[in-house]
Amino acid sequence: MVGSLYKTGQLNSIFIFFVVFLVGIYWIYSSELQRENEQYLLLGQVVNSQASTIERRLSHSLSTTYILAQELRRANGEFVDFDKYAREVIRTISGVSNLQLAPKGIIAQIYPLKGNEKAIGHNLLVDDSRKKEAHMAIAKRKLTLAGPFDLIQGGVAVIGRNPVFIEGQDGEYFWGFTSALIFLNDLISITDLRQLESAGYSFEISRLHPDSGKEEVFARSISGLSFATYSTGVSVPNGTWKLTMSRVSSGVKIFLISGTIGSFFTALIISMLSLRIFREPHRLKSVVEEKTKELEYFAFHDPLTGLANRQRLRESLERQIQEMKAKDKYLTVMYVDLDDFKRVNDTMGHEAGDRLLQIVAKRIKGSVRNNDMVARLGGDEFAILLADLDGRDDAVTIASNVIQSIVLPVHLGPREAIVSATCGITVFPEDSENADELLRYADLALYASKRSGKNRYGFFEQDMQKEAHRWLYLEDELLNAIRNNELILVYQPVYSLGSGEVARLEALIRWNH
Repeated sequence: MVGSLYKTGQLNSIFIFFVVFLVGIYWIYSSELQRENEQYLLLGQVVNSQASTIERRLSHSLSTTYILAQELRRANGEFVDFDKYAREVIRTISGVSNLQLAPKGIIAQIYPLKGNEKAIGHNLLVDDSRKKEAHMAIAKRKLTLAGPFDLIQGGVAVIGRNPVFIEGQDGEYFWGFTSALIFLNDLISITDLRQLESAGYSFEISRLHPDSGKEEVFARSISGLSFATYSTGVSVPNGTWKLTMSRVSSGVKIFLISGTIGSFFTALIISMLSLRIFREPHRLKSVVEEKTKELEYFAFHDPLTGLANRQRLRESLERQIQEMKAKDKYLTVMYVDLDDFKRVNDTMGHEAGDRLLQIVAKRIKGSVRNNDMVARLGGDEFAILLADLDGRDDAVTIASNVIQSIVLPVHLGPREAIVSATCGITVFPEDSENADELLRYADLALYASKRSGKNRYGFFEQDMQKEAHRWLYLEDELLNAIRNNELILVYQPVYSLGSGEVARLEALIRWNH
């Protein structure tokens, strides 16, 4: 009887040992699976963020071709002082290596020319490696992106080519191309891809070759991709690039081996913890769900302000455009940029700057309606999506409220800061019915408003570039006037009506122009 009980106890102990040990093994591999899932979700967030950065920089840089095209149409195809105009455009819109004019498809002017002389006279419509995108641009009358490819003058770059059509006596005719060249290394440098390499990330950027249809990798990290990868599309004119990233997991084998040994000795010493171990999968499930919700939140929100990010803004804009079409209502996209925010960062520190951005975000949220979306695009730039509007007056009211709320003093610890804001506004469907174009037009309206002054708002206008050029021309003329001594100081007497004598002098500047 005793022997039977002893044997039963041994069998129970062995049974408990195996149960605890097997559950321990299950927990180890579940933890590793959870860690891999978390890493994959985090990897996806990183990939989407880098892809968004590339898309935004490309869109921003390629807008220079529209500026040149607008000026050509305004001047009926005669571009006066191209170098000066191009220099100012590149200074205003960063990320462009050079700008080109190619009348009838033949490159005739490049700024800056130094280092690019070999490209002069190159016929884009004949070169086998580039003519396909050029002819496509003419056929579709849309901006196309050519490359990446090796340049004649050296280096690897992508080139945005915008076909220009001008009204002539016999109707509209093809004038040629306005082009913006962006070096591939410069484009990658504005992302965090190179810095992420030091953190164990690897990347590849590829496209489908327009001729062969095969995938072509044109940029990659030093280390190759690992087994687990995450890919997303990068929208570019007339195509899509693919950004693929991976991250090498270190210490996985050590973790599995040490966990197995730990489970073995734990099963020998504390078999009574089997109940807790059996419950472990339920805890792991809740942890995975919690982390998944957290990662989903950060994938669509700005971590500093809690506002929507660019990706969520664009998705909401696409959806709202369809809803407004059905309702026959107006929709506006408003870009808001803080004036002199850099001064606060430089004088009071980045911590104070972050606190200021959080306060400004709350003020903007308090100035719009409950159903309006406020997003942070990055840095000190915000966006507001206004739907169900009856007209422009509604947008003006909200823009005024936003500007007035931001300009109020902000207390940052013992000090006080005052910043203002400038807004650029574009309207659906008046300006465009395309989400990407509305975002780009809001950006152009913002830059035009900032050039016109601070603490104001402005709507997108089709002739906005013409007005910008007029101001640029006036500035250049004034600079020339100073250099050429065309400004003359004169004094005009002001007489007293009572005494008839000179009471004071009024100083005037006359411009012999």
